[in-house]
Order: sequence, then structure tokens, then C-alpha cells
Amino acid sequence: MHHTMTIEVTDGGVWVDGAQLPLPGGVVDVDAARAAALQVVVDAAREGGRPVNVTALDPDGPVWQLHVQPDGTVRDGHVRDELHDDPAGHRIPAQWRARLAEIDTAVIGGRPRAAVVLAHQLVDDITADSGDRHPWALQALEVYAQVLLVSGDAAAAVGQYIAAAQRWAEIGDPADSYWRAACRAFEAWRACADVATAVWSGERLVDLLRLPAAGDRSLPAVRTVVDRLDGLYTHVG
Repeated sequence: MHHTMTIEVTDGGVWVDGAQLPLPGGVVDVDAARAAALQVVVDAAREGGRPVNVTALDPDGPVWQLHVQPDGTVRDGHVRDELHDDPAGHRIPAQWRARLAEIDTAVIGGRPRAAVVLAHQLVDDITADSGDRHPWALQALEVYAQVLLVSGDAAAAVGQYIAAAQRWAEIGDPADSYWRAACRAFEAWRACADVATAVWSGERLVDLLRLPAAGDRSLPAVRTVVDRLDGLYTHVG
């Protein structure tokens, strides 16, 4: 779910959602006023844990559409439009799709470690471009988690799925993406054979499954994890 805010800069001051901001010396410098107003929006996105769509009006008339993520990333409104009908970012832009195909080729070709390196780099690049809570970055993070699982590193896969699910929840859980990632984290955790790792990641998983976004549907999975943890605790000091 996205929130909407309005910034208006005039020759007489700057307003955010109708509330005037104080400016040093009372002098209106358009660039400084716009920056101060945008910081208010960034703070609101962070505190609310959800993206904010911004309509900004300048003194000479231009209207700017901006999109602010909870991590502070500010992008032009065209990005918001790209996600309007695809809020979970399933349709990753063409610039990244060739990279996904390369990862698939490595997995199918029996080169899982190469796929892990490629997937990790893809996450880094999309995050640098769009922010770590952008749906495209979270889709890439889930690809990375899946590749880790295929490569035999279930423990690392659990961690990445948990991170993705937490961030989906923070940005409003578009298209039930939190629950999908949480279920994948649960399945990957069941594949963890190392006792210490299963305990550590299992405790994180319980916290994830108890987030408000889960509701009552997570109760069976929580019971399964807790029951297994009870047994595992007898094997760790």
C-alpha cells in the first residue's frame, strides 16, 4: 500500500500536506526549500515503513511526480507508474532480464556456485540502482535465496528468504509477497541439517512468522518450527 503526500514550494514558503515548514531566516531558496520538504517525506516513509508517492509543485508551475521508498530512495514518478499494475515487481525490467537468464543457464548447466556469484551480483546491482526495499531488488533477493538452496546451502537460503520477507512486510506486502517469501524460508529451514544453524535460523523464522502480516495462517508453521526447536535444544549446549 502506498501513501500520498504533496509538496508545494512558492515564493512565500514551502508546505508539506498543507503544513508550512520553517525556513532559516525566512528566505525562500527554492532548492533548499524543496530539499527540506523532501526530507520530511523521506522521514515519513521510513517511520511508516511504506512507500510514499509525492506530488511536488514549484513556484513557476511545474509539477513533479516522485516515489520515495522506506529506505530513503527517491525516484521519478515513472518508476511508480511501472509498478502500478505490478506492485510486487514480477516484471523485472529488460536491463536485468538477461542477467536472470544467465543465472538460469548456470543452474541448468550444473554450475550452481557460478549461479550463486551471478545472483549475488544481481542483487547488489539492482539494490544500488533502486534501493534495497524496491520490489525489483526483493525479487532478485529471492532468486539469490533459491540459487543458494539449489547449491546446497540451505542455511544461507533461509537467511536471504527471511530478509526478503521482512522487507516485503515493511513496504506493505504487495501481492502477498511477504507470505510467499516466508513460506519459502520455512521450506528451506526444513532442509537445514546442521543443528546449531537450524536453531539459530529457526528462532529468526519464528519471529518472521509472527509478524502481523502473517495473521493466523502462520500458526501451523510456527508450531512445527517450535516443536523441532524443542528437540534441537537438547543437542546444543
